Amino acid sequence: MKKTFLKQLAPHIELHRDEKTGIAWVEDGTSGCGHSAHPNIDASGSVRGMKSRGFWRESDRTVRSHGFIYNIDSLVVSDKWDEVARQHCRCGGNHNTGNEFDMHVWCKPETGNMEALYTVSIGQQPICVDLPIDNALEYIRETLEERAN
Repeated sequence: MKKTFLKQLAPHIELHRDEKTGIAWVEDGTSGCGHSAHPNIDASGSVRGMKSRGFWRESDRTVRSHGFIYNIDSLVVSDKWDEVARQHCRCGGNHNTGNEFDMHVWCKPETGNMEALYTVSIGQQPICVDLPIDNALEYIRETLEERAN
């Protein structure tokens, strides 16, 4: 494991990432605590035990980093340092809080028309496909307003 220092967040509080696994964590030297976006156990712990007791799902993926085993398919953010770790984690696991949305918009070269894909959390739901740019933007605005109400 190659531990990479990313930045100093506050006096004695540092953000790190494992270059191999992508796991990010915050080391809080003021309290001796570590913060991460994923539940974890000591490297000497039992993943099989966590799964058999129902704490983790059978399908959950795990990675090892700096003396811990992380469940990358589960997300637990309970304070601001967990959130910082979530924002910088690149492990390929679940980082969706359920509050994110993303919109990808592009122009089709063959028609000059715009396409948009609106993504909510884990799933994708297209809300506008192959419309002229002005019509597409209006449709997206109306759809987002409807969902907000």
